[in-house]
Amino acid sequence: MAKPDILSQKIIELLGEHHLLTVQDVLKQLAESGAAYNKTSVYRSIEKLLETEKICRHDFTGSEASYELQDHHHDHVVCTVCGKIAAVTCKLDKPVRIPGYSIDHHHVTFFGVCKECR
Repeated sequence: MAKPDILSQKIIELLGEHHLLTVQDVLKQLAESGAAYNKTSVYRSIEKLLETEKICRHDFTGSEASYELQDHHHDHVVCTVCGKIAAVTCKLDKPVRIPGYSIDHHHVTFFGVCKECR
């Protein structure tokens, strides 16, 4: 397997520090660290990381995709008031069986109101 390029490696490091990031978040974090990259380069690196399954994409709100490392399985909960997203332990305690499919992974997102917004 090929070693990730420098930008891909920086994106992996950022996702290791911040869990979920949008492309805009990645660009901001890179700029703050003194590494200026254009949006197209970031998108290309993210596509490569998605293809190699190092990261995964989530569309929690339908507006902007978020990316995270695909290093351990967990689910997410999204506050429907403030939009806060948190990782939660996987809530499926047994393998999912769906006739006609061979399931290899899943992403579960719960939606509700967080403690701060209640």
